[in-house]
Order: sequence, then structure tokens, then C-alpha cells
Amino acid sequence: MVAVEGLGAGVPLVGGSYGTPAEGDASDGAFVHPMQASNALFFSLLTYQVGRRFTRSLRVRLAYPGVGGSIPCREWRSEAGFVTTAGRGDASFTGSIAEIYHSLLVPMIFAEPARLLAESVATADAVDILETAAGTGALTRELVRLGGHNIVSTDLNEPMVAAAAARLVSERVHWQVADAQSLPFSDRSFDVVACQFGAMFLPDKVRGYAEALRVLRPNGMFAFNVWDRIENNAVPFVITGALCAAAPDEPLEFFRRTPYGYFDIDRIRGELETAGFDRITGEYIEGSSHSTPESGAEAFCQGTPLRGEIERHSSLDVESATAIATTELRRRYGPGEFDAPIRWLQITARRPAD
Repeated sequence: MVAVEGLGAGVPLVGGSYGTPAEGDASDGAFVHPMQASNALFFSLLTYQVGRRFTRSLRVRLAYPGVGGSIPCREWRSEAGFVTTAGRGDASFTGSIAEIYHSLLVPMIFAEPARLLAESVATADAVDILETAAGTGALTRELVRLGGHNIVSTDLNEPMVAAAAARLVSERVHWQVADAQSLPFSDRSFDVVACQFGAMFLPDKVRGYAEALRVLRPNGMFAFNVWDRIENNAVPFVITGALCAAAPDEPLEFFRRTPYGYFDIDRIRGELETAGFDRITGEYIEGSSHSTPESGAEAFCQGTPLRGEIERHSSLDVESATAIATTELRRRYGPGEFDAPIRWLQITARRPAD
């Protein structure tokens, strides 16, 4: 649960549901279900929209049901109309962030991995496919192009599910809000579970993988991808270096810490095996991104959860951080369009046969 202190219990919360505080976490603040933001909205864990704007400080505590304990998060002030924890991997999606993500990041870094992941799914001869962390539907569109499948496409963030559904209308796609760690589907319901760049954000990786296993039929495939280390993904690496150099006493390490911090194939294989999977394969794939210094800086500084860290920063703001990133990308690649390397890990695993 997320406890939002400083707000009365009657404050309307959009996109979440009231819940019960974790044991020992009593508070008269409001509580909502955790992880209500889109994993596929490039690295989100938590986003909570408040039904009014506010400027006072909020203290937010996080406790995951079934995980135990709570994570204290520092105070911060916001005028954006959103509440977010300031802990690891947290994000605030404000203003035009979803459109920036969809218009800039999807064609820049998500389209190629989505195509290759869909091709992997095609080898499974599946009829019923579940997609988790669908975001704005980059992978969903590729799965639809395969033809012949029934697709249930899910995400934790209800507004993003609505936005994705508006962009892709197909009688073969059913859109639904769902938590990848507590899927609302019966055992053995799907031939494939697919997830594009969402596994990095699972608070409990084994639990999330076990849920995928549960809803798969015997011999069913779990297909997903995660980013390789940040040093092998040039644009976020350059931007992270520039922002950390600009504020060394308060470094902005979101990319290194979370989206580009879950790349060890041995660790991932072990967690999949613990969850019950076998026949695990993994392949590091190299590709390229295409952008300009301006669009690359805007995409990563304003279209990802890094924006939340920037907004909480004591000396940088979104405008200055984007300018710093733009300047460094121009220095590295010149003033015009450029290609830069990206690298990711694509994984498949199978539910054992009965």
C-alpha cells in the first residue's frame, strides 16, 4: 500500500483503489493500491493522481502486500497534481509525459525490440496470449500483425490502458487493467505470456514470474525482454553522465539503478527456475536508436520516470536538465540526426509439461 500523509482520507484518488494499511503501518492518511503506473511507460513503479492540485509537502510510505515492511520515502513538494513516492524506481507522470513517451521513445528504442519479441512469440504456435506491462501498446501492435491470436493486453495504469486501447482497435485484443504480480486470470489460461521491458520493475521478481507460470498452460512460453547495462545503451548513458556531472552531490542515477540495472542472465535464469520455469534461453541483441540531440534529450528527461527525480532535485529542473542533456548529445553526435547503439536481453522460458 501507499500511505499519503498530509491528505485527508476524503481526497479523491484517480486510477487507484482504497485499501487497508499494512500491519504496523497505521496512519489516518489515504491508501491506494501499489504500482498504479505503467511498467511499459518506460520504467514506472508508482504514480498516483490526486483529484486536485497541491503545494504542501507530502510524506509517502510504501508497503507491498505479501512482501512485508515498508519503505520510507523522503518528503518533496509538487505543484503538478500528482503524488509519487521518492524512493527507488518511483515516477511521476505529469503533463504531456505519455505523449512524449509514445511519440519519441517508442520509435526511438522500443519498436525494434517489440518486433523481435513478437517474432519469438510467433514460434510458439499460440492461440491465447497474455501481455503484461503493455503501456501504449508497442508490443501489442506487433502481436496483432502476427495474426491468428487472441490477445489480452494488460497494464497496471488504467489511463494508459485507455490510451493504448484508443490507439489500437482490434476485435482480437481485449484491454484490461491488471497487476503482473497478482493476475486476475484462472490457472492455465494462456499459451504465451509476453512482457516488453516490464520485468525490471517487478518489486518481487520471483513472485511475478510465478504468476506468469500459473496462468500458462503446460509447455506454455514466457517471453520477455530487459535492457542490458547502461554502458551498452548510448543515449541514456550519455545523459546520465552529463546530469551527474552537473550535480555530483545529488546524482540522478535512475537509469543506471533500475531500467538498465537488471541485465544479469545468470540472476534472471535463477529467478525463473525458482519460479518453476525450465527450458530457459537468453540472447543479448544489439540494435540502434535514431534521434536528434533535442528529441533524445526530451524523450529521456521528460518522457520517462527520470522526470520525477529531476522535479524533486534541489538544483536542477526539467528545463535545465533537458538543456544539459541536449548540449552533451550535440557534443557527442553533432547537431543533426544520429544513430546510437542500444542493447537488450531477450528471454524465453517454458512451463514444464504435466
